[in-house]
Amino acid sequence: ILINSVDDDIVDGNVKSKVTLKMTSADANFNNVTKEIEFTTVDDDVAGFVISSNAASFPESSGATTSMSVALQSQPTANVTVTVASTDASELSVTSATTLTFTPSNWKTPQNVTAKVVDDNIADGTQTAAIKFTAASTDTNFNGITGQSALYTIIDDDAPSLSLAADPTTISQGSPTSTASIALGVEPTSDVTITLTSDLKAVTFKPATLTFTSKNYNTPQKA
Repeated sequence: ILINSVDDDIVDGNVKSKVTLKMTSADANFNNVTKEIEFTTVDDDVAGFVISSNAASFPESSGATTSMSVALQSQPTANVTVTVASTDASELSVTSATTLTFTPSNWKTPQNVTAKVVDDNIADGTQTAAIKFTAASTDTNFNGITGQSALYTIIDDDAPSLSLAADPTTISQGSPTSTASIALGVEPTSDVTITLTSDLKAVTFKPATLTFTSKNYNTPQKA
């Protein structure tokens, strides 16, 4: 006798089942004699994501778009809502739908996700980011599971810089003032204080310190 297990796509754990053998015979010693055999079917299904993505590097200034696809690894018993988010939205932003729904019918049909490189104005060096997937479902096997795309490298194109202009650039001892206009070239991640000094005691500044923030960094201040 060949006994075959049924290979389903549902995460239902190991399942025990019984096979009953019943004899029928004119010999009363064998007639209606039964025998049970217990089998354990070992589940081979896992609750997870199937994510198709390729690691890549992009110049920050390119504003490049990358795409990937995601599906479920096994069949859920209820709808699964997947939240799509960037691990660093300041470097890589999701431009497609931020929620996806998989059902017991379409669970293995890949759904597409797109993301775009963000060109910021911060000198923060080369950064990495990925797209993260988080599931919510009344199917407890899937509720709370997470997955992540390949890692994307964003190459920074910003460098700390300062713009400085003075008018006039030539002053006489009797002519009291020249105006300096100062601004930052890129956005700082924390406040920047500039102190103005001169190697000549006769030259003074008012104000002698300027403070730039992430909000006013590119607004010229005068001294």
